[in-house]
Amino acid sequence: MATFLTTRGISSKLEEIFIDANSFLYIVTPYLQFSKTLYERLYEATKRGVPTTIICRDRQKISSVDERLLLDLDCSVYFKSDLHAKCYLNEYGAMIASMNLYNYSEANNREMGVFLSKTEDSVSYDKCLKEVRSIINASQQFRLFKQPESIITVSEPETYSEFLQGWHSVLLQEYPQTQFSLSENRLSATDFPLPSMLFSNEYGFATVCFDAYSKLQNQRNEKKHALETALKRISTLLAYRK
Repeated sequence: MATFLTTRGISSKLEEIFIDANSFLYIVTPYLQFSKTLYERLYEATKRGVPTTIICRDRQKISSVDERLLLDLDCSVYFKSDLHAKCYLNEYGAMIASMNLYNYSEANNREMGVFLSKTEDSVSYDKCLKEVRSIINASQQFRLFKQPESIITVSEPETYSEFLQGWHSVLLQEYPQTQFSLSENRLSATDFPLPSMLFSNEYGFATVCFDAYSKLQNQRNEKKHALETALKRISTLLAYRK
């Protein structure tokens, strides 16, 4: 017999579904925002080898933070633009509820739902499972790929000069558009890492500062040029009126 659930009951049952899953886990939620507890339970399920599928409505509605969390899950992700259903299943039962897998909804909204046991509500459970698989077949799969990490190795230097030479080569490799200079144990660059900034190890460690003096000089020159142009224009106008 189906079990009626309110907001707290939905959150509790959702955690239970994640914990008990062994054969599969289906998560149908138009909107996604992980809470700490449910993400940890989901992470544990995927790491113990439970095949997990998440179906959402729109990738653009998933924050960059939650997308990075998805990258750490060994799961399949699908999108379906007209998705409105919310359903959570494992091999033992299915929960159909008004609540998305969304942290704000869990904490602030008033929700309700029902839980279907595979043994006690087998007919309804099987129909629910069939419909979820139909939704998956009609959805577009999104493949998540982690960006490969860039690893740079620098051999242990014997002298300070060798140390600077090593870092000089690393910087040239990582920032080929920047002109780095190395002379007399001093490593420096202009407009790095941003325009109007100076990079230097003059004080024994890497420092970055705004090139304020140069910027001020440029501003003064611009004002001087504008004033000279204005004076010339006034002189021309006066001469014309005479």
